[in-house]
Amino acid sequence: MSSAIMQQSVFDHFQQRLESTMALAESCSQHLPEAAQLFAECFLNGGKVLIYGSGHSASLAALAEHYFLFGYNFERPPFPALAMRPDCDAQSAVTLLQQLAQPGDLLLVLADPQQPEQGAELIAQARRAALRSLSLGATGQEHASAGQLVLPLAAASDHSTPLVNLQLEALQCLCHLIDQQVFGAD
Repeated sequence: MSSAIMQQSVFDHFQQRLESTMALAESCSQHLPEAAQLFAECFLNGGKVLIYGSGHSASLAALAEHYFLFGYNFERPPFPALAMRPDCDAQSAVTLLQQLAQPGDLLLVLADPQQPEQGAELIAQARRAALRSLSLGATGQEHASAGQLVLPLAAASDHSTPLVNLQLEALQCLCHLIDQQVFGAD
């Protein structure tokens, strides 16, 4: 393959990612500030965040935990957060949620489009436990209700941008907004 063709391929790859990022910004710009407010209230009122990711998104759960504990853009006091094990199946995650969740806590679901039922089960359990939740991913609006926010990022995606990349961008934006809400940081 020639150098010019490979260079064009690189350019096309990043161009597609930029377009996906712009679509993400358009689809989430009004919902992410609302979600950040929920998280800020949770942390300021002594609550914690329980994080679940499945499939390709499982590793993002650990990253989200790290961002909440150690800060995203700057050093700050930790926010209480716990990522469920990456090998945790849906039933085990429901059991953990039942055992660990307290009133005022939040559930963050990084939904995998290949396993949408897992995120839906957890959101239903959060609803039964009167917890608020945020789903970043493929779990549809049919699971949204009072206190349950759903950001179906798949709408911003195309075949060239994996959902996990969009989840990462949305998660980083969310963490930035939470830090702004709590600490007034830029």
